[in-house]
Amino acid sequence: MTTKSWISSHNGTWVLCLFWFLSQLPFLSSAFRIDEPYYLWVAEHISRFPLDPYGGLINWYGSPRSVFETLPNPPLVPYCLAMWLKFFSASETSVHLFAMGFSALALHGFDRIARFFKIDRLCTLFLLLCSPGFLLGSQVVMLDIPMLALLLIAIGYSLEYDDTGKPVALMIALVSSFLCPLAKYGGVLLVPVVLCWCIVSRRKPITLLIAIAPLLSICAWNLFCWHTYGEFHWMAVRRFQTIYGQELPLLTILGVLARFGMGVFPLALIAPLLTILVPRVLRGVNLLMLLGMLWLGPSVGLGWFPSLILAISITISLDVLLAIAILGYANLRSKDMKGILLAGWGIAGFLLQVVMPYTAVRYLVPVAPPIILLILRHSKRGRPPALFLAGCAVNFLLVLSLAVGDAAIGNGYRQVVQEQVIPLLKGTPARLFFSGHWGFQYYAQLAGGQVIDKRQEPQYKDGDLIVIPTTAIPDIASPTLGPGLLAVTSVLTYTPEWPVRTVDAATATNFYGSWTHGSRIPTLLPFGISTGPSDTFRVYCVSETEQQGSQP
Repeated sequence: MTTKSWISSHNGTWVLCLFWFLSQLPFLSSAFRIDEPYYLWVAEHISRFPLDPYGGLINWYGSPRSVFETLPNPPLVPYCLAMWLKFFSASETSVHLFAMGFSALALHGFDRIARFFKIDRLCTLFLLLCSPGFLLGSQVVMLDIPMLALLLIAIGYSLEYDDTGKPVALMIALVSSFLCPLAKYGGVLLVPVVLCWCIVSRRKPITLLIAIAPLLSICAWNLFCWHTYGEFHWMAVRRFQTIYGQELPLLTILGVLARFGMGVFPLALIAPLLTILVPRVLRGVNLLMLLGMLWLGPSVGLGWFPSLILAISITISLDVLLAIAILGYANLRSKDMKGILLAGWGIAGFLLQVVMPYTAVRYLVPVAPPIILLILRHSKRGRPPALFLAGCAVNFLLVLSLAVGDAAIGNGYRQVVQEQVIPLLKGTPARLFFSGHWGFQYYAQLAGGQVIDKRQEPQYKDGDLIVIPTTAIPDIASPTLGPGLLAVTSVLTYTPEWPVRTVDAATATNFYGSWTHGSRIPTLLPFGISTGPSDTFRVYCVSETEQQGSQP
C-alpha cells in the first residue's frame, strides 16, 4: 500500500479536501460545546487588550479567576480567533469555519510528509480523516488541531527543505516550528521528532535550528509572562495541575490505551496492521487481552457493551505499540532512518501523553500521523484497493456517526436554554442563576443568566430561577438559600435522538476529557451508546415562605 496512487495525487488531494469540506457543512451551525466558549471569551478579551492576553477574569472553574491562572497553554489560537472576529461574526457557523481552517492546514502538512515518504498521499489523508480524534477535533475551536497543523507543517517542510534546499520551505518550517508550542505546549513533541531526523540530515545546522525553535518560543512566551504578570507561565501551569488534581499513573496508562484504540486509530488500518504482526502469536495474545478487559469492565461497574468497547480499544492500542516496537527494531537493524523517524515519533507521542496529568482522546491525535505512515509503509497489500477503500468508507461513516452524536449533545444545551429555561423567565422579573460550564454556560449567559460563584453565592430573592445541570460540571450541588426562602424544584432532561454519545455519565464516556461529572466509575471510553438523557437539569424556583411573605 505504498507508492502508486489510484488516481492522480494532485487532483485526488483537491477532491478529498472538497469532500472533507462538504462533509463538515452540516456541523458548522452546531452549538458551541466543551471549552469553545472559554476560548471565545479569551479572544474577545484579546481584541480589547491585545497586550494583556491573560488579564481577563472568567468563571470557568467555580469562581472568577484570571486567564493566566486557568489556561494552561499559550494564547496563539485565541489571538488568531480574535483576528478572525474583527472581520467575521461570532456565530457558531463563523467560528467553526475558522476551526476548519486548521484542519485544512493539517491535511496540507500531512500531504507534504506523505510525499516525502513516497506513500500514497490520497490514502494517508483519507485515513487521517477516518481518525475520530481528528474529525471531531476539527469541528470545535480548541487547541489540539491547530497544534497538530503546525506540527505537521513544520515536519513536512523541514523534510522538504532538507531534500531540496528551497528557501521557502525553510521559512515555512522555521515559522511553524516556532509557533507550534504557542498553540499548545504539547507542540514540544516537535523537538525529538526533528532532532531524530537531524542525525542524518544533509543540512544539520539548519535542521537543528528548526528542532530547537519550539524551545525558543516557549522561553520567549514565559519571559513575556514574567514581564507582564510577574511570573513564568509554566509555574502557573504547575499550580493549575496541583489544584485540579492528577490521575494515578496506572489509570493514566489505562486511559491512554483505552482512548487511542477506538478514539484515534483509524479502524480501516486494522487489516494492514495484522500483516505486520505474527498471526499465530497475535491471535492468542489478543484473545487473552480481550478476555482480561471484558473481566475488567464489569469489575469497575461497566455494562457488557462498554466493556466490549474498552476491551477492543485496549487490544488495538497494544497491537499498535507492538507493531511500533517490531518495525522500530527492524528499522534500527537496517539503519532505515525514515522508519526510525516514524517509530520515534509514535513512541514520543505516547510517552508525552503518559507523563501528562490528564488523558483525553484529543491529546493523542498527534500520534495518528506517524502510525498511519508507519503501517502503510511496511504493510503487505493482500486485498484489492477497492476493498480497502470500502473499509475506509465504512470507517468514515462510523466516525461521522460520532460527530452526529457529539453535535446532538452540544445542541442539547442550547435547546434546553432557549426552549425550556427562557420561557420560564418571560413576563416575570425573575433573575436567572446557574452553575455549570461548557456550551450550557455560554447560552445561559447569552440569555442573561449569571454564573454562580461557589465561594460567594448570590443573595437570592423571591422569584429567582436557578438551573444546575448534572454532567456539565456544576460547581455546587444545590443553592444555599437565605432565611425565609424556599425553592420549588423541578427536573428538566434532554435526550438526543441519536444514541451515540461522546460525553455521558451513565456509560462513563468522555471524548474530550479524563472524567465525566456524575459518573461513579472511571471514565475511560472515548464514546458509548445510550438511549437515556445526556444531561439532567435541576430547576429551583425561589419563593418566600408563608411566614416571611405574610404582613401583620
